[in-house]
Amino acid sequence: MAGGLFFRKVGAKTRPSWFVKVLVWTLPALFILTTITLAYGTWSWTSGAVKTTGTVVSIEPVYEDREAGTVLEGYYLPRFSYVNSDGETVEALLSVAGEAFDFEIGSEHPIYYDPVAGGNVRLTSFIYNYTFALAAAVMAAMSTLIAFFLWVWIKSIGQKRDEKEQS
Repeated sequence: MAGGLFFRKVGAKTRPSWFVKVLVWTLPALFILTTITLAYGTWSWTSGAVKTTGTVVSIEPVYEDREAGTVLEGYYLPRFSYVNSDGETVEALLSVAGEAFDFEIGSEHPIYYDPVAGGNVRLTSFIYNYTFALAAAVMAAMSTLIAFFLWVWIKSIGQKRDEKEQS
């Protein structure tokens, strides 16, 4: 047995082919790269942002279709008023809508704002900022673990083939 699509012979040993390596390890690699990209993007934005206190001035609905006026039930965007580094009062919507936001008008919350492109506001919570990176990290960990066990299983198939040929 000289090899094939899934296995190849290296000397007297049967090894998984490059095709199998790509199949097994591509998904974990993509999730790891996605995690790094999302975490770096959030880190670079928050490291360049200014932390201040914002006051909720209104709660606005999220439109599923703005032209038709259909509102996405349960999702809201709080509008914050804050004083930027130039001393100007600015109003901006939170950058991501959510149903868990239970902000009252007039309440104050710590926020980040982008001094270059004013109007982009985020909460200062770690979970709020890194949720997608954390979700990608969990997927990376799970897919890497599955790939590892799959890789061990595939290599054992090659070893069993070698043992069968020797006997």
